[in-house]
Amino acid sequence: MTTVFNINKNKSTQPYMFFGENQDIYRIDKLVYPQFDKLARRQKGFFWQPEEIDVTKDKRDFKSLDEGQAHIFTSTITYQNMLDSVQGRGPALALLPHCSLPEVEAFILWWSAMEQTHADSYSYLVRNVYSDASKVFDDSIINPNIIERAKATIKYYDDFIDASEKYRAGLNNITLFELKRKFLLMIVSINVLEGLSFFGSFAVSFAFAENGLMVGNSDIISLIARDEMLHLAGTQNILKLWREGNDDPDFKILFYQELDQIKSIYENTVLQEEEWGSFLFSKGSILGLNERIYSDYVKYIAGTRLKNIGIKHDYPTKNPLPWTLNYLESSNRQSSPQERDKIEYIVGNIKQDLDGTDFGEYLT
Repeated sequence: MTTVFNINKNKSTQPYMFFGENQDIYRIDKLVYPQFDKLARRQKGFFWQPEEIDVTKDKRDFKSLDEGQAHIFTSTITYQNMLDSVQGRGPALALLPHCSLPEVEAFILWWSAMEQTHADSYSYLVRNVYSDASKVFDDSIINPNIIERAKATIKYYDDFIDASEKYRAGLNNITLFELKRKFLLMIVSINVLEGLSFFGSFAVSFAFAENGLMVGNSDIISLIARDEMLHLAGTQNILKLWREGNDDPDFKILFYQELDQIKSIYENTVLQEEEWGSFLFSKGSILGLNERIYSDYVKYIAGTRLKNIGIKHDYPTKNPLPWTLNYLESSNRQSSPQERDKIEYIVGNIKQDLDGTDFGEYLT
């Protein structure tokens, strides 16, 4: 039985990240995986609100965009909103009920909170850039291209949640081992969402700023991207612990059993992103970014992410958009001193001890 406070916890039970005993008191004096405590605390230190960013110029800029540029911008922001609508709910719905360690629980709770902030940011941008925000939101949920991408995004979430509900209710004969298999594939799909789908869309947002357009949007996306690197780090840590056999041994078995399927999830997402790129640039391109370059970039990102979870790949290893690093690394932001001061204030009145090396493996 699931409980919010386990009064009969067996202290001799092996402490795994997931599918262990329900938790008792929240405590961090004896951390099993301190990296998750660190990630949770960094998320807290990064707290920000979209209203702190001035997007007045973006409203004027949007009116000056040609038809192709307007299509790219609107499609991108509605796609990003869809992704974060999923991520604002998904970790809490799917991961928290099976979490066994307080440091992992704290990471997931802050993860969900930050994703909700991101979804709120897209709503803030739409409300302040477009004259009819409701039409933009309504059109996005009937756009067949958005709907198809949504189906791909939620597939593994829904598959696991459905199996989990039935398993806990004893309504079917799924075993715990098979439930863990679905959990593994869900974590892989989240890793792909956080590390590939989002980053492809970020590159599009940054391309506008490279052209001196929609800079307020780019400032917000830079903050979102920094948060997503923490979430990406979380899923990569989970997958590495399983691959190396440093957590629940079932997951090491499952990781290698499902190696081809893990690669397939990435490969399918690359194909989906290429289809999205075809739709995105169907009415024109933006200086420095077109359908071909976008395809090359998502392949490069896919290869980087696979490498970071220890899987060989044949994707290109050269970044076709190296200038995106200026937006992903806060220390190299291409902005005025006033804008830099504003961003540094927003991320908290605390000393930030991050530099480029903290996220190096996610950026290169």
